[in-house]
Amino acid sequence: MAGLAGVLRTEVVHGEDLHVPAGSFDSVISRVGLIYFSDRVLALRQMRRALRPGGRLSAVTYSTPEANGFFSIPISVVRAEAQLPPPSPRQPGPFSLGTPEVLRDVLTHAGYVDAEVRSVPSPLRLPSTADFVLFARESFGALHQMMGGLDDAARERIWARIAAELQQFEGPDGFIGPCEMLVVGAVNRG
Repeated sequence: MAGLAGVLRTEVVHGEDLHVPAGSFDSVISRVGLIYFSDRVLALRQMRRALRPGGRLSAVTYSTPEANGFFSIPISVVRAEAQLPPPSPRQPGPFSLGTPEVLRDVLTHAGYVDAEVRSVPSPLRLPSTADFVLFARESFGALHQMMGGLDDAARERIWARIAAELQQFEGPDGFIGPCEMLVVGAVNRG
């Protein structure tokens, strides 16, 4: 296991529907998943149930839209072009856990203690804006869902506008899209 002598077992499971024995893990990791759970507290409680007392949860989420232009700009372009309303405050989404206070609050409600949250600059680097748009088209399912009711011409118009607006992040070193992640660790109080 990549030189990790103390790791006996790992499992990749659906974060909202854990079917593992209680107390059977020392740690749980969620990589950009919590933001999309419809009932975060329930999901976090299931993760806590999977942890032994004193076990740790580690998670990574996006911070605020302002600090994540690489993703917030495409979302705002799609919303404007598709005439979509803004998300409700409690709706899951990329920036729904975007502040340390919100993240700590949801962890506390799920029964975790000693939550530590750190902001980590994580710029997205690609050779060009065109490379980023290709990456986004292949990877960002949320954008495709938001454009689901549009015809092909409208979708292409949106992708062209996204590319134009993101061009501001391309320079001599390529495309450097602003991104800031929140990295959190918390403890199962048992």
